[in-house]
Order: sequence, then C-alpha cells, then structure tokens
Amino acid sequence: MRLGRSTLRLPRWVSRVFRVPLRFHKRTGEGHSKRSGGNLRSQSAITKPVPKAQVEPSEAHNATIASANAPPGQQNNSSYLAPPSQRTGSWSTRSLSSRSVDPQDRFSSSNEFAEPIHSLQDDLREARVPCARKHNSKFFIPECKLRCLIKADKVTSELCKISIEDSGVDIKELAIKISTSAPHLFAALTYIGRGPEIAELLEEEVSDNDFPFALRDPGHGYSLLGKNGREIKTISKWLDQDSERFWQCQWWINAPIFHEGCHYDLHDNDMLPFINRTSQNIDSGGFSRVYGAEIHRSHHFFSGIAPCDGEDCHVAIKELTAINAEEAFVNETKFFRTLAAKQRRPHQHLMNLLATYRWKNRYHLILPLAKGNLYACWSQIVPKVDLTTLNWCLDQMAGMANGLLQIHGCELPPTESSTPNSEASEPLIKFKKGEEKFGRHGDLKPANILWFAAGEDLWGTLKIADYGLGRFHGRDTRSGIDGTNFQFSPTYEPPELTLKMLVSRKYDMWSLGCILLEFASWILKGKDSTNDFASVRLRSDSNPTLVGFRNDKFFSVQDKARRKAVVREGVVEWVQQLHRHPKCSAFIHDLLNLVMQHLLLIVPGDRIDAVGLDKAFKKFQRMAKRDSGYLVEPKPHPATATPGPSLQLPPPTTQHHTGRHDSDQDTAFLRKKVYFSILQVLS
Repeated sequence: MRLGRSTLRLPRWVSRVFRVPLRFHKRTGEGHSKRSGGNLRSQSAITKPVPKAQVEPSEAHNATIASANAPPGQQNNSSYLAPPSQRTGSWSTRSLSSRSVDPQDRFSSSNEFAEPIHSLQDDLREARVPCARKHNSKFFIPECKLRCLIKADKVTSELCKISIEDSGVDIKELAIKISTSAPHLFAALTYIGRGPEIAELLEEEVSDNDFPFALRDPGHGYSLLGKNGREIKTISKWLDQDSERFWQCQWWINAPIFHEGCHYDLHDNDMLPFINRTSQNIDSGGFSRVYGAEIHRSHHFFSGIAPCDGEDCHVAIKELTAINAEEAFVNETKFFRTLAAKQRRPHQHLMNLLATYRWKNRYHLILPLAKGNLYACWSQIVPKVDLTTLNWCLDQMAGMANGLLQIHGCELPPTESSTPNSEASEPLIKFKKGEEKFGRHGDLKPANILWFAAGEDLWGTLKIADYGLGRFHGRDTRSGIDGTNFQFSPTYEPPELTLKMLVSRKYDMWSLGCILLEFASWILKGKDSTNDFASVRLRSDSNPTLVGFRNDKFFSVQDKARRKAVVREGVVEWVQQLHRHPKCSAFIHDLLNLVMQHLLLIVPGDRIDAVGLDKAFKKFQRMAKRDSGYLVEPKPHPATATPGPSLQLPPPTTQHHTGRHDSDQDTAFLRKKVYFSILQVLS
C-alpha cells in the first residue's frame, strides 16, 4: 500500500519475520516506524549486513523461488510455503517478487534487509536421522536433539517470532510450560506451521501425554482425537490436510525410548530409533531370526551396556517368527523375568533381556549384542597352557555352571487352574519336598553360549543364552514331556530322548558335560580339536528311518528296541588321549573325571545335579588359588603299550533303561566300579 510517492509500506508479517521497518523511502532506503516515529537505520533491531561469502540461500528460499515461478495451481504446498500467518522465518515469495533484486545483492550494505533467520522449523528438519529398517526408509528426530531445540530460552525466542506476544500471554511462563510438558507437541505444531496455536492447546490441557493422536473414521474426515478419543476444539477447526500432516509428523517426533525390563506395544507407524543394522541375520531358524542393530544413544536406558563406536548402543534384535509366536513370547519372557526377579543384578554368565516390543504384529526381544558364540571364541583365540589362560577358562566354566544352577533353581507359583481335585494337580511323577523348582534350559550347545567382548575378563565373558526351549514346570504340570515332540540339538542330545525317557533338569547336565569335554580339548589341542573330536565320534545312526546317515553324538544305542545305550567308544578313547597329553595338568584330569564319572551317564538319576556341579567348580577354584601348579603343571598319564592279542579289555559299561530311575544303590556303585577299572586298564 502506497503512503506517498516516495514511501512504501510493507505488510506487518514481513516486518516481523524479516525485522525490517514497516515504511521505507524507495529512493534512500531509510525506514520509518509508526511506533518510533523516526529513522530506524541506527536501531539495534536491524541486523548488521552480512558479507556475501558468509551467506548461502537457504533450502526454504530456493523452494520458494521455484514455487513462485511455477504455473498457477502447481505451487508447492510444503510447510515452509504456508500462509504468511503460519510461516516462521522463511523467505517470503511476495517480498522477493515485489522487488526485482539480485539474490546476492540483498545482503549488500546498500539495502536494509537483514540476514534470513534460521527458524525452529529448519532446525527440526536438519535434526532428522534416517531409520535403519530396510522396509521402513523414513526418519526420526533423536530425543536429545529435540530436547536441545525445545529449551525454554529457545522456545521464548520462537514465541516472539510467531507473534505470541500480541495475545497478552506471559511468554516466559508459556515457554517453561512448553519445554516441560509439551516439547513434542510444540515441535510438531511448529513443523507444520501452526506454532501459534500452542497456547490454545495448552488451555485445553493438551500435552505430550495425548500422543499418539488418532484419526477419526474415514466417514468423519481427517480430524484428530486426543487421548482416550477426546475431541480437541482447536484441532477440530483444522483443514484435513493440516490434520493429516500433523498425524504423519507425530510418529517421527515421538520415536520410542526403551527402558530396561519394559514391554512396548508399538503402533505400526512408529519409527524405530535404530540408526544402523546388519544386512544379514546373525542367526535364524524355524522359530526366530536374530539381527544386529544400533539404537540411538538417547533412546535407551539399558544398564551394563557399554557404548560402541563412541556413543550409540549395539544390540541384538530377536524377532519371533513361529506360528504360535505369542505363546513362545510369553514363555520366553517369563523365563527372563523369573531369573531377573531372583537377582539384584543380571548374572554375569547369563544373557539378560533388555526390553521387548510388539511391532507390526511381530514380537521382538532386545538383547545385548555378542561378539560371537563359543565356536567363534575357540576359533579366534589361540590357547596357551599357562596360568593366565587356565584361570580364564576355569572362571568361565565355573560361571556357566553357576548360571545353570540359577536356571535350575527358578520356580513359578502354581497356576490358577491347579486345584486339589483337578486332574492337572495329579502329576505323573511325584516329587520329594523341595522339587518345586523346575527351570531348565533344554538346548545347551556351543552355539547357545555367547562370547561377549572383553570387559573385566581377559578374553571377554561367556554367557548362556537362547532360552527358547527352556521350560518352567509348576506343581500342576508334568515332570517331563514327550521326547518325540521335543526340539533339540542332536550332537549334544542326551540319551533320554532316544530311549523315550521323560525330560528333566538332568537333561542339561549331559549337554554341559559334552561342552566341557570340547572345552578341555580346545585347551590342550587348539581350535581344530572340535572337528577332530567330532570325526572320532562319527557312527551310523541307530534310527531305522535314518539308515545310511552318521551322527557325532556322545552315545550309541545298542539294541533294535532302542532301550539300551552306552557312551561311545570314541569318546572314551578321546578322553584317554587328553589324559596322556604332555600338557595335561591336575586340573584337566579332574575336569575330565568330573565329566566322565558324573555327567556323561546314561541314566539321568545317576548324573550330578547343578548344585553338585557348582560345588565341584568352586573346589577347583580354591585349589587353583592355593597352588598355581594345579592349573598348569604338566602331569600326563603314562602312555600304555599297544595291547596284545591275549589282553581282553572289558566291554564299555552299558546302562539299561527300565522306564524308571534305578533305586538300587549297589547297582550304581558296581557300574562306577567297572568304569574305574576300564580307566585303570586303559591308563
């Protein structure tokens, strides 16, 4: 609007956004203000000119010019081209087109236009981080960056820019309220160009607690509803396109923050705060798949997780893919929670569950990310039979034995369905007092023992993991399950499955005994020992349906009825080789005897339990502290001459399964006596 031949009046919003006077002389460029009534050239409100080299046209400016030059009806409707009352600090198409000024000349000292203001909207746009999910190629704003941008002082400055001061509201008080109770709400409003409406929404008691806002049914348009379906008057006045933009914006401004021990039911549109992930699965099977991911440092509160590569948190995401995933999820998380409830802090040698979430109808577990499994540890570390190596090995074995004791010691209260008169309350096998604790792992093997990066230990820490086959049995359930329907790892499988016994906690004792034998082999013979040991154990499978196949189990079935089993001769011969190894110490001898005499026994009742195993390793540790030579001083058994034709060795001990545990103590004693005689002859 013209006020005179030489005076031009600018719109009020242009004056506020670009901090230029309302009136200026066309020829001299001197500005006047109605409030000041004088020349504004010397007032501090005008920003000093900036040299050309220090300023580059902003993204918003370039997009504005492109839209202005587009044909009618094809202009961009992005947030920084919103109506003047909603724009915050972006270059105005109208102000540039009304004066044919070279973009580089607008910063020269001959004009009064100030440097463009970098708005909060621009800061939010620049703070976005791409999501790492390959099928969710979107972005989110990290919580730390958003909190930094929505501080009280910066909010105060932003409120002044968007004309909140004209409404008579206390700017400072409003800024404090926004930064404490509605930072995400204000960020979303600012991004879509509706920042001035924050005061009205706060009056309606709308805050960050109302996220996520929900869209009405399609028949009611795109208006939004707050918490519990509450209608918000201010938002109900919006156009559909503004409601839709706000609804889309809320997801990447409110990326979830994971707390240890918590479960999250996420919306399908939630942006996961993963900034990186492995291209291939770490592990996969018929029931789950595991991949590595990196959670942004401000989106987790996990204890005991050391930041990698500077700041962010590396974790493993286990996605359950089974048909009955919900049941598997309940069982697996119950196992973790029961273990966590027993201890004040996570066990050093047991994998701990960090958090869980359900996203897009899939259950996910967040776990610490391991360097590898026990196989990787054996292949990457070259063992030396010295005090340092043997101390580390003993500590890891003792830790795993104690971890298994914690698993076996877990108990669950009876379920609500168990009553004295119900059929479920009558178990197939009655237990003695104190046998209410039925926790077990069910699938112990080197692949399920994870190797974590070095911390306090020399080469890191070994942790028992993957409780997918773990079970808890209450008083109202069976003491065992049908072995024919049981999922297992064949190499480390105990005989009770093949002999159709009921599965109990002694199942884990056999599997751990197999692993300890391989551990001792690695110490004395190195990384190739596991393959060599497996070759020695190879035998034809006893299952008639698997004729022609060979397996490397630690036992063999001796009859067609599959009722008799024996520890394989290859295992016994291999153990004797280890006893005769030049570097075999007293500790290795004791370890081998512990495995062969108390763990690798056909009848489950004859095996040592987790309590006894834990005590045995504690005894080994005490002996190692008293005498360092116990671990490293070579004491090999003498090599024996090749037996002649006249020497008849007694056959290996065969243990028969009769469908129940043998209660005859004399029979068990005779079995062990025969076994000792075999060892003496072979030695």
